[in-house]
Amino acid sequence: MISTQAPMRAAIAGKSPDEIVELQTKGELEGEITARDFLGAIETTPPSIAPGSLRRFEAWNAEFGCELRPPPAREVAEAPAAAPPEAEAPPNDLD
Repeated sequence: MISTQAPMRAAIAGKSPDEIVELQTKGELEGEITARDFLGAIETTPPSIAPGSLRRFEAWNAEFGCELRPPPAREVAEAPAAAPPEAEAPPNDLD
């Protein structure tokens, strides 16, 4: 993902291969990814789907697709009522 590469690109900008290896050895290329990195990636990354393909999908979805809705809120189930006392079992011939 492009956004995950931004901190490393900033760290190695203008460095020689030997300097980059040294940074890696020291663990200095382990930068954190920020929201700014993601926003930069969104601004510079071209769409991965052609506009025509997207229009065809939207048309197909309008005719055959389904509308995704969040699941209904779950109601809190009440505790089950106490079970009725069991009736005495009838005698059997094995007793």
